Formats: sequence, C-alpha cells, structure tokens
Amino acid sequence: MEKVQDFIVIGGGPSGSTVATLLARKGYSVTVFEKEKFPREHVGESLLPFCYDLLDQLGVLGDMKKFMVRKPGVMFISADGVHKKNYCFNKVIHDESALSFHVLRPLFDEMLLNNSRKAGAVALEETKVTNVELNRPDELVKVDVMSKSGELNTYYAKQLIDASGQDTFLGNKLNNKKKFDNLDRVSLSTHWMLDEMPEYLNVGILLIAYLGGSKAGWIFVIPVGVNRVSIGVVLNNAYVKSEKAKLKNTDTEDWKYQFYLNEISSSPYVAKILKRAKRLETQPLMVVGDYSYYTAAKYGNDFSLTGDSSAFLDPIFASGVYLCMKSSFILAEALDKKMKAGNMKDNSSLLEAYNSIDGAYKLIAKFIYYFYNDKALNLAEVNNMNMSSNDHINPETCFELLHFLLAGDFFTEHERYSEMLDMLQEPKHYLRYKSLILDQHDEETATCGYHVSDSYSKELMEAFMSGK
Repeated sequence: MEKVQDFIVIGGGPSGSTVATLLARKGYSVTVFEKEKFPREHVGESLLPFCYDLLDQLGVLGDMKKFMVRKPGVMFISADGVHKKNYCFNKVIHDESALSFHVLRPLFDEMLLNNSRKAGAVALEETKVTNVELNRPDELVKVDVMSKSGELNTYYAKQLIDASGQDTFLGNKLNNKKKFDNLDRVSLSTHWMLDEMPEYLNVGILLIAYLGGSKAGWIFVIPVGVNRVSIGVVLNNAYVKSEKAKLKNTDTEDWKYQFYLNEISSSPYVAKILKRAKRLETQPLMVVGDYSYYTAAKYGNDFSLTGDSSAFLDPIFASGVYLCMKSSFILAEALDKKMKAGNMKDNSSLLEAYNSIDGAYKLIAKFIYYFYNDKALNLAEVNNMNMSSNDHINPETCFELLHFLLAGDFFTEHERYSEMLDMLQEPKHYLRYKSLILDQHDEETATCGYHVSDSYSKELMEAFMSGK
C-alpha cells in the first residue's frame, strides 16, 4: 500500500509542528498536512515563561532570543484605570526563563513548521484534509487530501493526530465538540505603530485592562516589535450582538472596526496609548469567535487530538500556545510508548497523558471563571495593609502560587493550584491575599527591573521582519 506513514498530522501550527518534530526525532515517518501557506496571520502572540524549556528542547530558543520581544511580566489594570498591578515572573522564577516572549505569529509558526522539516517530518502546505476513515480492518487510517490545484490524493497512517486548531476537524467529524458554559466570547484585534513606546511596553510587559459591566471582557496590549503593539479586546458575545445591532442601524460602513475602536478606547489607560498610535494598515482586523470549547473524545485506537483541536479557552492568561505545545510534548511521549508496545488497542499511555492534559485545561478554565468574577479575584485591585492572621491559609504562599500559575505551571500541580483558587473565593482569605501586595508605581516595578536592551535587539528584529 502506497503512502503509508507512522503518523499523519492535520495542521502545522504550534501543536502540530511540535508533535511532528518530536516524533520524527524518534525515527517515525511523519507527514503534516497544512491547509494554508505559511507565513499566515494568527492570533495568540504572547507566550508564558514555561514555554522556554519547550523551545529549548525543540532547538529554536536561540532564534527566539535573537528575533522575538522578551516578556518579563503582565500588568493588570482596573476598569476605571485607577488601580494597576504588575506581576513580574522574576519574583518566583530565578533563571533566564523569567524573560518569556511575545511573537509575531506568522514568523513564529513558520519557524516551528520549518523546524519539523529539519527533524525529518514532511510538511505539505496548501494541502487540505478532506476526509478520514478511522477504525478500518487493516488498522490503518485512511486520509484523503486535496492540493491547492485541486489534485486529490490518499494517504494511510498507523496513527492520526488532529492538530487542526479551531477547525476542530475530528471534533466536527465525530460530532463531539462541546462548549464551556458561560464562556461565549468574541475577540477583535489588530496591530498599531506608536511614535513612542511607554517604558513598560518597551521592555515587554503585557498589559491587560479589565472591562466591567455586561461586557464581561478585557483589553490586551502586546508589544510585538519595534514601536509595534497588538491591541485587542475580548468581550461577551451577547454584548457584541447588542452593539452590532446598534451600529448596523447607523451610517457606519465597517461596523466591526468601529466597534473595535469604541471598545479599546473605553479603557482610560489604553486610550492614552492610542493617542500616540497609528493603525498598521497592512495588518487585518482579526475577529475570532466560537471561543471556549472542548471535545469529548480526545483519543481512540488510531487517533488523538492535541492543542486547540482538543480544547480552546479564553486567552486571558496567554496560556494558549503553551497549552498546545506542552500537550504535544506529553502526547508524543505517550504515542511513542504505544507504538513501541505494538498493540494499537492498548491506550493506557494515552489515558495517563490526557489525565495530565485535561487537568491543566480544567485548572485554566477555573482560573478564567474566577477572573470574570472580579469580586472573587481581581488581579488589578490590590493594596498593602500588612494584615496578619493566625488562620492556616498563608497569603504569601498564595501570592507565589498565583505568580507560578500566571507563568504556566499548571500541568503537574493542577490540583494544588485548584485548591488555592478555591480558597481565595472565601472573603476572609481573599482579603488577606489582597493585603499582601502593594500597588507600586516606581519605574523598577513597572518594568520588572529590566531595560529595553534586555527586551530585544532593534537591528536584528528589523532585519528579521524585513526578511533579510
């Protein structure tokens, strides 16, 4: 039988390229089918510190350090712009991984896909998977694909990995895609050029501004290049629909862009940034809906899901890329064990892998639910009253755990963090946590102690972005 592979991967994004790289290094034949031509636009530009080791293992850390903006922390701003709190990763991470990354996704994703080719995987772009047949008598998955020119081909594999992202190829085919309750969100974003970057953005701080009321949302400002920021807003879909109806009854030609402008300007803090900003016209307005879903069946005898095809959550904590890549690392090890055991019906290694993966996703889902309840966990409104208590809950421990959680430590310790978040829902515990931290506005706190030279090389980044 022609075109038989050990693994076929649907999708060449971070989850697909990562799992393809790792399996190809182990000596397996791997083919990746990617429907688009890279580089292509994508959302999700801020990475967590826990990505650092994964990037190192993949062999791309050197290029990341050269060409991507570094990220030392995240600043949360209250809806009225009065309160702010900077969470610096170097408070709890005492090595170089405390400086994470912001990325231009077209360049980052292309880097990872090319890296899978270097490892020995075959990656075919502009090639769309049109159909798959699972559970065949010969124990091979049949995969039908179509090229850009319309040419049809059929491939076979011992295992199929769905890394199709929000297309959720197998989730739709198997009809087992479910929504997370009360997390129906829509995001709109594009890039802006600033005539001068505020110091905290210049060193790579991610800004997140709360939006109150029925919006149930937030604004993000991500420094992704020299004087270049990605500004976006995530909002409750019901609110978006109500505003859409209002704007479509006016003379507004492009209601989506006008709506986007209205919302990002509604934050006093972000409005100050916009005064010195000009939209980067070459960058489209990215609109993403269908947020927050999961697939009920994540693996079988001949298939498995990884990354956004498995589950997708509100991106408030910039956890998306790390969840995708870490899940692919875990899945690659599990599939290697399964292949070496030689019994395709033995899914014990996959069961163990997805227990860890699902635990991480459930923890982040809980974190997100609590984020939208600002009376339970408002990350911007904290002060320092130095309150003391004899209660067994230690606010200093909660402070450290929350920093680690924001940094990405939620795969191996998800039960511990889940308990911490639950404890903070008790008013007496939350008040003690709030009393731990001072709203500091000095320059060192605003920049986490870093300088622009720590964030990126202007010359290298400009050369990289120009394709030189």
